[in-house]
Amino acid sequence: MSILALNGCMAMTVVSGIIGGVDSVAKEIKINKLEKKLDKLESKGTGNGTKLEPTVGNSTQKDMQ
Repeated sequence: MSILALNGCMAMTVVSGIIGGVDSVAKEIKINKLEKKLDKLESKGTGNGTKLEPTVGNSTQKDMQ
C-alpha cells in the first residue's frame, strides 16, 4: 500500500512541477509584452514633443511618502 501512495505522490509532484513551469513561462511572456508596450510609449513621447522619462530608479521625495 505504501508503494502505491508513494507513486501517487511522485506523479502529483511531477504534474505540479510541469504546471508551475508552464505558468512561469506564460508570465514571462506577458512581462515581455508589457515591457515592449512601455518602451514604445516612452519612445513615442507625450504628444507635445517632450519625451517621457523612465521612472524606475528615479523616485522623488513625494513618491517616498
